[in-house]
Amino acid sequence: AAHRRSVCRLGARGVLELVGIYAALVLVLLETIYPLLWVLFGSLKTKQEMLSNIWGPPSSLVFQNYVDA
Repeated sequence: AAHRRSVCRLGARGVLELVGIYAALVLVLLETIYPLLWVLFGSLKTKQEMLSNIWGPPSSLVFQNYVDA
């Protein structure tokens, strides 16, 4: 009941502003996490797999890359 009152108090414009803010936050989150995952996945691929499947996750995890580095 308290949640309904706060939504009604915001009005349609306030709700749209909140939706916009949350959408922007989700975009920033994705822009932050995606490159980190891409680097992590790339570090766990073989050289051949990195050249053939640059955007996808590794088919098998190669931790030897960390030992060799």
